[in-house]
Amino acid sequence: MPANRTAEFNMKPIPPERGQLQATGQDGNTVAYEFVCEQDTHLSGDGYDTMTKWCFLIVIEQDIFQFDLVDEGSFMRVEMMNRNGCERYKARGITEAFIRLSHQIFGVPICSSVRAEPQSTSSSLTTVEEQHSDDARKVWQRLVASNEACYDDDKKRFVYPK
Repeated sequence: MPANRTAEFNMKPIPPERGQLQATGQDGNTVAYEFVCEQDTHLSGDGYDTMTKWCFLIVIEQDIFQFDLVDEGSFMRVEMMNRNGCERYKARGITEAFIRLSHQIFGVPICSSVRAEPQSTSSSLTTVEEQHSDDARKVWQRLVASNEACYDDDKKRFVYPK
């Protein structure tokens, strides 16, 4: 299906079921990866609202790269970016390419999950449902360094595009 198909009930663009992702690795080489995209609808954490999640998967032999987005209305939140320990996906620029592609498809900002941080009055973490890993933070920092994304200090998340 074409990338510009829309959901009839809300007229939001939805991604193709299959596609090709062009990713440029840290070594400067660009590789084309075939991906599939699956949609999942589930209840939000409070159990009242339905949320749509998009799962992009690259599968080569038994190696899986997974990139998940949750529709938050005015933006898409990256819920997961996981190469599942597969070396073939390490330093290949796949996550950055999925972030760019997602913005192109959906036409809304792509945001990181928020990072839990210690409160100044206690050593416990703030109550935050989602967190981003150090590896995810590095991906976002590269996008900031290339002037493509920014960090929203008030909301404790990265935003693409800048």
